Amino acid sequence: MTSLLIVLVFGSFSVHSTGASALERLRSEAVAVLTASVATYSSTGTVPTSISLDSKSLPAGLADAARPDTVVTYYDGHNVWAVQGSNGHLLSLAISDEGMRQELGSLFKVLLWGALAVIALASMTGWVAASELTRRIRTAARAARRIGQGELATPIGIAGSDEVATMSIAMEQMASSLATMIERERAQTADAAHELRTPLTALVCSAELLEESRAATLVRSQVKRLRTLIEELLELARLTSAEEAATLTAEDLGSVVARIIAGLPADRSCELRIVDSGRVLVEERRLERVLSNLVLNSHRHGSGPVSVIVEGSVVSVSDQGPGYPEGLLRDGPRRFSSSGKYAGSGLGLVIASHYAQSMSAILTLANPAPQGALSSVALQPSPPLGTDPQGPEPDASDGHPAPRVGLHAG
Repeated sequence: MTSLLIVLVFGSFSVHSTGASALERLRSEAVAVLTASVATYSSTGTVPTSISLDSKSLPAGLADAARPDTVVTYYDGHNVWAVQGSNGHLLSLAISDEGMRQELGSLFKVLLWGALAVIALASMTGWVAASELTRRIRTAARAARRIGQGELATPIGIAGSDEVATMSIAMEQMASSLATMIERERAQTADAAHELRTPLTALVCSAELLEESRAATLVRSQVKRLRTLIEELLELARLTSAEEAATLTAEDLGSVVARIIAGLPADRSCELRIVDSGRVLVEERRLERVLSNLVLNSHRHGSGPVSVIVEGSVVSVSDQGPGYPEGLLRDGPRRFSSSGKYAGSGLGLVIASHYAQSMSAILTLANPAPQGALSSVALQPSPPLGTDPQGPEPDASDGHPAPRVGLHAG
């Protein structure tokens, strides 16, 4: 827009200046020719062919303005007139402005093409600059999304000294600070859990020695709950520190799930239904932990019957309870956030999601109609023979992969 405005201003000035200069040249030419003709007429009495004597076609008022000793000029928009009195007569001359119009027309064409060239160049330059800016902003946006997904070590890599580069540096510093804070929190959680194990062991032994009574039963129940909480905290700290990578092997999902269900304790009983069993990449120990937590969660917060269904590369756990809370479906599993008839720590789903992520599986939580909760784990299908059975490595650029959890309200 600025370039176009500059071109218009420059073009207008050039046309006006050139027109004024050409008109002044025509006036000078008319004056010179008429002056020479008057001199010839005064000395010889002969009127040159280019001069009119007492013309009746003079513009109105020009004859009255004529003087014997002065050439008067006038431009009527098509011709430049020059008049002067001599020996009682009026000599006049008219010169067409056609040459001036052609000159201005040529100048206008040059200016027009120049303006188009400037506009095209400015547009191309603006497009290139805008494309580069857009590319840099998109690069920063992609990095921001990855950081938001937990990949805190994601480099943005935008060089320069403009606002986008400054924003990128600030984002990298923010991600680094967050990674440091999260690692410090993980270390503190693990240290606290380790420190609590010794007094907890003594507490468990002391609780077992109490005489049978209602109070003793309550103490043992709470001690057991505390022990479970500390074990889950230690397990979660180990998972999030990425100290141990999953060892995936190609297995028949139905067979693996059947072995897992057969080994579950009595408080986690469920009905197994195999619709279609596919071969998947899985570590049985990790999948056992996922399914055990999901089944236990259905027993605690839902109602029976609890079913485990295998369909292809997906294994699902469903119940007939009230379903997952809206906050859980909206925000995903969170530590120490629990609801339902059993007051828990909320770590079970968090641990399950981390185990699923470590196998590059996707844990999906939903509330299917008309009631109940549905938890589905989609595992990687086994690749064809001759390819790497380990499959792609889980993305852990910051050493702590964020769990992938799909959330659906129904």
